[in-house]
Amino acid sequence: MMRLMTLLIISMLFLYGCSVSSKPATYGEEAANFAYELSATSEQISTLFYDAADSETARTELETILISMKNQITAFNKTQAPEQMSEWHRELVEQNRHALQNIDDYLTAIENNTYTDNLKTDPGLPRQVNVIQSIAKNIENDEKK
Repeated sequence: MMRLMTLLIISMLFLYGCSVSSKPATYGEEAANFAYELSATSEQISTLFYDAADSETARTELETILISMKNQITAFNKTQAPEQMSEWHRELVEQNRHALQNIDDYLTAIENNTYTDNLKTDPGLPRQVNVIQSIAKNIENDEKK
């Protein structure tokens, strides 16, 4: 529960900081920040994946964080990319779609009480987050050219 509170506080501080920035973020910066936050959240939940098979508390915390990740991805997908970044954005949204599917699979398993040891070793979501992070870095680098 402490991790959840920390995550929420960090997210709120980040969102507040973005809203008072004097210079709007570029699409590349936005994509990189999105991927960084997603990666940080993914790392935080890795231990919860293992604990959730045996602990109702861990399952509840995992579910809350997965819903937060899902909302974060959905919000980013609505971002309007500049024309020169439209192909990158389509690719990022496609990978986000795969991550959302992984999240939905976990949420369904938690909801149906079918979360098992098999799910905790499934590399789907962490792999997707790595792909998303890689694309976001490419976007940011491409934008700086």
